[in-house]
Amino acid sequence: DFELMNALLHSFVQEQGAKVCSKLPNSVTWTIVRNEGDWYEKTEITPSKILTFNGSTNPEVHFAVKLTCSNYKIAVNICVMNSLGKQVSSVLVIRRSSISGVEAQTNIRSSWSPGIHSGLQILVPGMEDCCYIYPMFITVVVKMSDPSDQFQMIEKIVERNSRFSDAEIFTEDGGKFPVHKLVLSNYSEFFSKLFKDDQKLYKILGVDRKTIIHLLDYIYSHTNPSPKVVDLNLLKGAKQFQLDHLVEYCVSTLEDNIRHDNVVEICTTAEELGLERLVSAAMDFMGEKTGEIMKSAKWSTMKLHPKLIKQLLFKVKENSSENK
Repeated sequence: DFELMNALLHSFVQEQGAKVCSKLPNSVTWTIVRNEGDWYEKTEITPSKILTFNGSTNPEVHFAVKLTCSNYKIAVNICVMNSLGKQVSSVLVIRRSSISGVEAQTNIRSSWSPGIHSGLQILVPGMEDCCYIYPMFITVVVKMSDPSDQFQMIEKIVERNSRFSDAEIFTEDGGKFPVHKLVLSNYSEFFSKLFKDDQKLYKILGVDRKTIIHLLDYIYSHTNPSPKVVDLNLLKGAKQFQLDHLVEYCVSTLEDNIRHDNVVEICTTAEELGLERLVSAAMDFMGEKTGEIMKSAKWSTMKLHPKLIKQLLFKVKENSSENK
């Protein structure tokens, strides 16, 4: 692998800052050496690198990518400029490697309407464990995706293969999808158990049609959805279907998008699903802005979660002690 070997070489012959190597216009690899520049103390770890779709002689879609630090984890910050005059779909590949090889990778499909899109931040996969192996190589690759509409992808899969499907799942709001038992049961223990009953039609409770589309898209394409479509419904669906990697991706994405108007719902849902890491992130946010959160429309639902109220009281007390 040229990028991996080149990055490894750079890690020994250069001394300052995160090293960067890029042979192709659609990819970049940064090398991070142990304690070098103390990346976890920086908001911005690297300057931006401009990527374009490979093979574009006159690129009209630019991806400005850089590494940033978010809650002591490395994230890829992306700004996209689409000058094509039409919607473009891409697959972003984010990979973390060491000299032993690839340790974690995520593929994310997104659609970009004409114009400038900024503020998209994606955590580098596998950063939950603080015991990192150095030198650490972070690679970002951009690829053009087809079809342009990610919703059409699963619909085309279903339409093309419906005559080969051996089951159909349907939702309470009218969604119906021909599926393949072997594919779904291979990726989900939920479906593995569900399909033990030898029948053709299966009703899925608690998941709406829109969410099912994203969940099936994930299973069939092996690609994470865009952060723009990650919400609590997708998180609950991923948890119900026992899609552990998608659950982890949703948790990381939601952690970076906690706001005044959603923190209560994120916190209570995370508690119901047993996701302590997400509960902790929401608690940290509420502990800093308790007065404002108590004025939100969702605050009344906290009374149904006495354990969370107790945790919040301790968090406020802890913050008050630290500020004295």
